Amino acid sequence: MAQSAQRTFDDLGPELIDVEFVVVDLETTGTNAEIDAITEIGAVRVVGGEVVEEFQTFVNPERPIPAYIAALTGISDHMVHDAPSVEAVIPAFLEFARTSVLVAHNARFDIGFLKAAALRLDYRWPPFEVVDTLALARRVFGRDEVRNHKLSTLAGAVGATTVPNHRALSDARATVDVLHEIIARLSEGGASHLSDLTSSGKKAKPAQIRKRHLAANIPVGPGVYSFIDAHGSVLYIGKSGNLRSRVRTYFSPQETRRAVLDIIPVTERIDVVQCSSESEAAIRELRAIASTRPIANRQGIRPSLGNWLRVSHDGLRLARKVQEETEVHAYIGPLRSRHDVEPIRSLVYAALASAVGGGKNTGMAGSQIGSDGPTDAEAPSELFDEHPGFHARMHHALTEDPSDVFEYAAKKMRGLVDRGLYENAEALRTRVELFANAARRAARLRSIAEVPFLVAARKVACPGGAAHSPWQWEVLAVRHGRLGAARAMPAWTDPLAAVAQLERESEAEAELHAPLCFGYHQEAELLLEWLAEPGIRIVHIEGEWSMPATARFTLEEFQRTFTRSATP
Repeated sequence: MAQSAQRTFDDLGPELIDVEFVVVDLETTGTNAEIDAITEIGAVRVVGGEVVEEFQTFVNPERPIPAYIAALTGISDHMVHDAPSVEAVIPAFLEFARTSVLVAHNARFDIGFLKAAALRLDYRWPPFEVVDTLALARRVFGRDEVRNHKLSTLAGAVGATTVPNHRALSDARATVDVLHEIIARLSEGGASHLSDLTSSGKKAKPAQIRKRHLAANIPVGPGVYSFIDAHGSVLYIGKSGNLRSRVRTYFSPQETRRAVLDIIPVTERIDVVQCSSESEAAIRELRAIASTRPIANRQGIRPSLGNWLRVSHDGLRLARKVQEETEVHAYIGPLRSRHDVEPIRSLVYAALASAVGGGKNTGMAGSQIGSDGPTDAEAPSELFDEHPGFHARMHHALTEDPSDVFEYAAKKMRGLVDRGLYENAEALRTRVELFANAARRAARLRSIAEVPFLVAARKVACPGGAAHSPWQWEVLAVRHGRLGAARAMPAWTDPLAAVAQLERESEAEAELHAPLCFGYHQEAELLLEWLAEPGIRIVHIEGEWSMPATARFTLEEFQRTFTRSATP
């Protein structure tokens, strides 16, 4: 057959040029990954169509190599006698592969051996994406071109520069050339993204192929993207740590969501807003969706108001709006649903009725959690009349210390478990979880909402890598739980130097603050999660930020209370 010219990844478009492939091949003592052992590993790292690094090592299988295997591979017992053990080789290979896409010819065999060896050594197998050139070759090379799809046959068909010879590195090098030719052929049919190599023969829709040019000039790096129609209406909004890579997936077989496929034919352009970090992009996305309400975004189309429980002098009431808290009233939440109000309320009333009544009958007919499980109830007004401290105790239990609720529920659940009423015990535990989550969320939001200005930083990998340094500072300025400003700074600089500028840029956000971050609690919770990440450095803070109470409002704390309840 006439051989086509070997194409580089540059010919395949910007999507695949960004992918780092590690093409791997193994030699082993047999075909069973559970009982046979690896004798050699060869791997080639390929980026942008160029070989940038190679990995090769013999592995001592700690058993004789069968004669027929030695004859096939040329690897003898003598050659592997002084080789490193698999205990030393597996972590070295995992470090070499890192976050790359693994490629192998008959990947089930090679990756299966590597994964089995890693698991035997108690190494967590990373979530590698895998490309199998054998499966791909069956898609692109017909029987009229090749008599079979063995590596040696394909290598000859594509004019591979290395002849496979059942040695790991040679076979890996030959697989690289086969991979290049496969990608070149698939690109002629519109393949442009990694998913085109891993989608098991699926094809992009005609509209996806027709509109693929819209993603041609999308930049690398974190940000927010918007699909816009001919009238300028926003159809869909998303965010990503790598805009170019993410946007192109919408035009590949990987995208199967009906809501997205419906908007692609009417999309006329894709606008992007570049951000300093993925964290900033997540918050900008929340704000953009709330303000424009795109038709294809099913979640987050309205501002995050939520359902809250208001703690006041007349009990617990559902609230849709949060106002300034006082010593008289406070809030917990937001709740997942308004249907969580009654389970939490009945649990709290019963627990506090038991506490103020010293465990005796308080006259709350039907209000306590029954012996066979929880029941809903209102708190009679006489409880507040007969026990002047009832409201204060309820306020304390929901905002500072859940001991009254936890101790009551633990004792009740212990009785249910002892009687074998496990379903009822689980129902009670679910109520405790609803209560604890609502109180903990409020405590966290309350804490960050009270901080006028905070600047924090952490070191993160530079988007797309950088020649001078692979790391940079991700710096966020937070005003009362709102993102005020964001920066990406070189790793060798001091984030403290940016505080004054961040303070000026974030002044407008300070005017939008609300108690318990009402109206933007989703944004505040994203920031709280970021602030809890390893490596976070608090650069500057005005006021105080502490959350001592939140550790108490957890299921772990309730479990400790439950365990103590079993002690005589």
